[in-house]
Amino acid sequence: IWIGTFQGITVLNVNKEVVKKFTHDPKDPFSITGNKVYDIIQHSDGTIWVSTDSGINRYDESANQFTRFVHNDENENSLSANVVRRLLEDKEGRIWIATENGGLDILDQKTYAFHHFIENKTSRTSISDISLYSIYRDQLDNMWVGTNAQGVSFYDRHAKPFVVYQSSPGVKGALQYEKINGLDEQPGKGIWLSTE
Repeated sequence: IWIGTFQGITVLNVNKEVVKKFTHDPKDPFSITGNKVYDIIQHSDGTIWVSTDSGINRYDESANQFTRFVHNDENENSLSANVVRRLLEDKEGRIWIATENGGLDILDQKTYAFHHFIENKTSRTSISDISLYSIYRDQLDNMWVGTNAQGVSFYDRHAKPFVVYQSSPGVKGALQYEKINGLDEQPGKGIWLSTE
């Protein structure tokens, strides 16, 4: 069991005994990028991915070390921002990355290039915010992205552009709050949102 904290990662075995601890070491380029851990996922290929306030990390179990992915101003295919709130794998094995102040990224593990979705205030089909707090893949493999202050952005995998749902005071059935901390699905009933 991998447990992310604001002081690194603790790994427990089935008997709930601590077997490993990982923390950032500025002298070790193979340590985790930061101690503030926001999310941990296990990819379908078995690898562990960790998001932090300083980039994302792929754990190599055989070497017991991390490969780091961070923002680089000189590389447009790098991670768009280092604070990463959530990670999610899609059915093609790509990793969707919800960043704070960098929008939404998709990592292609074959090329290790990041594709970016950022807010475009002149477009009605762009993601609605660059600060993202949550992401969810529904039963149809569409993506729902919860933002810090601009509601929910829905990505239809067939239509491709985003549809934005924001609060509309006085409108029945509209969102009441713009900050979306979490998303989940109740089959046949719709998407549930946790707000602040």
